This record gives sequence, structure tokens and C-alpha cells, in this order.
Amino acid sequence: MLLTFDDGLRDHLYAAAELEKSGLRGAFFVCSRPALDNKALPVHKVHWLRAHTPPGDFLNQFAALLSDDWQQMVAQPPEDIRRAAAETYQFDAPDTQVLKYLINFVLPYECVDEITSRMLVGHGLDEMTFCALSYLTNEEIHDLSRRGHLIGCHGHLHLPFSRLARGKLQEDVAKNKAYIHTVTGAQAGWLAYPYGSDWSLPADTGMFAARAGIRAAFTYTRGWNTQSTPRHRLCRIDCNELEAHLTVC
Repeated sequence: MLLTFDDGLRDHLYAAAELEKSGLRGAFFVCSRPALDNKALPVHKVHWLRAHTPPGDFLNQFAALLSDDWQQMVAQPPEDIRRAAAETYQFDAPDTQVLKYLINFVLPYECVDEITSRMLVGHGLDEMTFCALSYLTNEEIHDLSRRGHLIGCHGHLHLPFSRLARGKLQEDVAKNKAYIHTVTGAQAGWLAYPYGSDWSLPADTGMFAARAGIRAAFTYTRGWNTQSTPRHRLCRIDCNELEAHLTVC
């Protein structure tokens, strides 16, 4: 069994320390945008804003900063959006499912990035400070690697790979790999797909992995891996669902 941790967040330091108490090591998949650009990932700005804003207020404030067309989509999402959102965010309420799906998979990245940055400023928090509070530093990532934990790729921008043209995708992953090599001195051959659901993956995961020099890539497909599981489409089990999978075994 392998324990994996995505995004390169500060609280992963505590997870690593707990693993080490039992003589274990984990795989930590990091994004490079916070370190290289001093820009937070929109998904984490959304998490922070939702945690510090009443649910209805967050939806209204976010929607108010959208164009009229996108406001209509938020107010009345099509059925296929509702269905995909429910499959992707099984542990959230329906309205939250739709909002998270639109933000992560439908709305333009630059739009979400700009709006969430403006909303952070409204809470008195600039982006550089947010990055310092939220993400592992280069030194901390290097130390995790030195202590035997695996540091893998999670993309530079943390965009669903399905939203990137092939050239942009290769550029995104190459920048992420180069960052990890600079920080740890090791070549990153493992990757966790951002979001990890089927519609977030590259069209041809095998070809993508071969071109990017990735030996193992993890999806968010629930289940155990076997010898027949493709190394570029490995399964994972959410900790919230572990008991059900152990019962099946």
C-alpha cells in the first residue's frame, strides 16, 4: 500500500512526520506555480474563500464578478453539468458540486484566477502571503525528498490535462519536472493527474506518459491496482472510502 498526497500543501509536513513514526514513507505530488510564479492555485483560493465565507455569500460574490453568460450558467446549469459534478464531488452538497465543477472544469482558468485573487484581497490577504501560508517551501520539499519520501509531478498550473492542447500540456509538465529536479536533485518520473477523473485526463494517457518521461501516473479512479493495471492509469482509494474497499477485499 502507498499513501499519496497531492498539491504540495504545508500540512503535508505533519503527514510525513506521522508516517515516519511508523517507518513509512509517502508520495507527495507537488505543483510548481506557487514557488515559480508566487501565484496560488485557484482551487486552493476557492477552498480558503469558501471556508471563510458563508456558503450562499461565496456563491453570490463569485457569480457577481462573472460575465452575464457565465452567471446564467451558474444559476441554471445544464443537466450534463449537474451529472458530471455529482460524479466528481460525491461528498459535497448539489449546489457546491456544481460550483466546484464549473470552477475547475468549465470556466476559463484566467477568469477563475482573477476573480479569486480579487476576493482574497477583499479579505485583506495578498497572493504572496497566501502562498507562504499554504504551500511547502523549496527547502521543505528538498527535506522531504532527503528523508526518503517520493516527490512527484502534479502539473505546473494544476489544470485538468484535458483542457490543455498537447504542446501546452508538455510545456506544463516539463516545467513541473524541471522544478522538482532543481529542488530535489532527482528526476521526477511519477505523476498524479490534477483532479484525476476520466474527463480530466489526456486523450491518450499512454502516449502522454511516454512523451513526458512519466513511469507511473495516478488517476482518481477508485479501486485497487493489479498487475494488469496500466502504469499510466493507476487507481487510488480516497481515505473516506477505504473501509468500503477493505470490506470488499
